[in-house]
Amino acid sequence: MIAIIIHFPFLFHGWLFAANDMQFHLHEIYELQQNIIHKSFNPLIATFAFNNNGNAVMSLYPKWPLYIYAMAQILIKDPMRGIYIANIIKTFLGLAIAFYSVKSIKGNNVSAYLFALLYMVSNMVIAYDYQTMDIGVMWSLIWIPLVFCGFYKWIYSNKWVGLSIGLSGLLLSHILSFLIVVLSLLILSLFNYKTFFDLKRWYSLIKGIILTVLLSSLTWVPLVYFTLITPIRYRTPTLPFGLDGTGYKDMFEFFTLNNSSMYLGLGSLLGIAFSIINFKNMTKFEKDLFGMGILFIVFQSCLVPWEKLNNTFLSIIQFPWRLLIIPLVCFSYLLVVNLLFLIKTLNYKISSRKIALISTVVLIGSALLRDQQFINSQIDSQEVNYRITAKRGVFVNQEGQQFYKVTNEHEYQNLLNYNISWDYYPVETCNGTTLPRIMQHEGFNLNNGKNIKMKYEPKPEGIKLQFMISKDNTDIELPFVAYDYHYQVKVNGKDYAWKISPSGVIRLNHLVRGHYKVTIQYSNGILKAAMMIPFFIGIVILLFIFNKRRLKN
Repeated sequence: MIAIIIHFPFLFHGWLFAANDMQFHLHEIYELQQNIIHKSFNPLIATFAFNNNGNAVMSLYPKWPLYIYAMAQILIKDPMRGIYIANIIKTFLGLAIAFYSVKSIKGNNVSAYLFALLYMVSNMVIAYDYQTMDIGVMWSLIWIPLVFCGFYKWIYSNKWVGLSIGLSGLLLSHILSFLIVVLSLLILSLFNYKTFFDLKRWYSLIKGIILTVLLSSLTWVPLVYFTLITPIRYRTPTLPFGLDGTGYKDMFEFFTLNNSSMYLGLGSLLGIAFSIINFKNMTKFEKDLFGMGILFIVFQSCLVPWEKLNNTFLSIIQFPWRLLIIPLVCFSYLLVVNLLFLIKTLNYKISSRKIALISTVVLIGSALLRDQQFINSQIDSQEVNYRITAKRGVFVNQEGQQFYKVTNEHEYQNLLNYNISWDYYPVETCNGTTLPRIMQHEGFNLNNGKNIKMKYEPKPEGIKLQFMISKDNTDIELPFVAYDYHYQVKVNGKDYAWKISPSGVIRLNHLVRGHYKVTIQYSNGILKAAMMIPFFIGIVILLFIFNKRRLKN
């Protein structure tokens, strides 16, 4: 019920409102939806979306949470409300995982319930849902409580399965969030360095790592393949501006849904305050969480010279405020445990049920107010009642923020017509002429330097092209990128010897004059097997572990 209520204002409107990453993720969802309809369930490249030219985004950005969105759209036959139905499922899972995580540590339903509620209706979580619509981060957030719970279990009772499941869920959702959480675990490990003197802990840790590697193979196997094995390098996501630390005032934006809304909010500020008040009574693990939360606030702040780190590996973080996902979990948990401890210590005569009821009303009411505030800020925005093209993109307001809404399926399809992103294309293709051309589905005549208009029909991991050649012995580049040599190219129904051009696209040589029908199909069964087999082995091991525990009980 909580999950439904939190998203009900958006579900009621049934419209989509502009979010920073929404168009990118809608393309991913549409790609999966069309592949599922065509009975293709693990596409490695994009052919129905992302301008239909074979971008490897479906292998390089974790797509697994997106299946829920694609299936919701297929089942209810409403692409916009399907997004909100999937968000409800996400929030329900997040609440359930957060509740289980805290209950397994504290053994208390009230603590577990209050943490789950405070965490999943926080400013940051709602902002990721609707201001950025960064689906990778949205789904990674539901796993972080389980990771910290699993780490606690490993440290204090040598149990490792929860930590492995949480880390696997993270890596299947968002690679950068996974790396941030791993950094937090390294810091917690330093706080508990004596644990590493115990060989039993090392044995459990190795088992956990092996299970994580197996369960997350769906993400890391294609990443390793396209990063280290293919002959063509791809373009990693970058920003037009440099890294910049966050001011402390911005970190604790309370009730506004603006650019600062991915920050911590009032709940985290109260968590810090109550932790300081009750610090002497906190457990060792709670003090560790407090120290780590403060460290991450400092890490992403303007105290760190982020502008000097632009050309280092740390630039992959893009936005330093992404580190705040760690303090959010820490201080949400610490607010709950310290507040309940103080209430009990000071002998306030208030029952657990009353605390839960009051918190539910206040937190859900606050979430609904933020929902409505966001809707009101976008309700009068420009409708996408035109086809998105290279020359006419989505509407942007004077502050440089996307400002539009999608009110029907026709406008939804307009949004999918074109995508401006250059991410994950071959580096050679991003030369300023090739990529803009293939985004328009135009080939290139290497003999006379002219573009070739082409008709196209996408299919799972492939495309059909039709075009005319006016002179014999013509060499052309097709509007389809290539990362390796696992592409089958047929010209007028016959296999054709093709090459990867210097600009990273498929090249055909020595064509004679006439009409051509070209079919391109990407087929890499070895890669798919390398992704799926370890994953299923991991699932079998996990089921065996759960069944063994059930039989013992």
